[in-house]
Amino acid sequence: SLTIGSPGDEAVLALPGCSTDGDRTFIWGTHYATYGDRIRFAKALITFQVTVTVPLDAALAVVALEVKNAGPEAIDLDLTAASDFSPDPKPAGFPFTVEAFARDGVVILTDVLGAAGDYFLASEPQWETGRELHTLLLKRAISLPPDATFETHFLVGIQSNTSLVWLNEQFG
Repeated sequence: SLTIGSPGDEAVLALPGCSTDGDRTFIWGTHYATYGDRIRFAKALITFQVTVTVPLDAALAVVALEVKNAGPEAIDLDLTAASDFSPDPKPAGFPFTVEAFARDGVVILTDVLGAAGDYFLASEPQWETGRELHTLLLKRAISLPPDATFETHFLVGIQSNTSLVWLNEQFG
């Protein structure tokens, strides 16, 4: 957790180590963070949970996504996973040109920042790929009947000589 205080004032819990506030859940610790919530649409209610895990000695993160239809009717959803890479979060901080590779649920910015390697976002081949400046995108439409759950995983990271074969091996 993170608490911020000023002399003479009460300290404020800025970032809890574990929090459940109504439907919202946020938990973080060594090598992982989990966030979950509910979203109400006009005719539907979904719950979701995202867990990001960074394995020891890995140059990647594993992101698990679970989306459940908690409503009484079937629902169609458009999912977009986005991951940003920039030495500076402002677009002006991305002054270099990089090549992009996008196919079969994998988006790669090749040779970013010279020796850093390839920046990637990957999932199953059913995801459509895209890129906007320094943001890698995966998009997918799903249909969920009542009480059904959709589960998927993403890999995001940076390494030298990234290949489709290597990424597919990571999904094991």
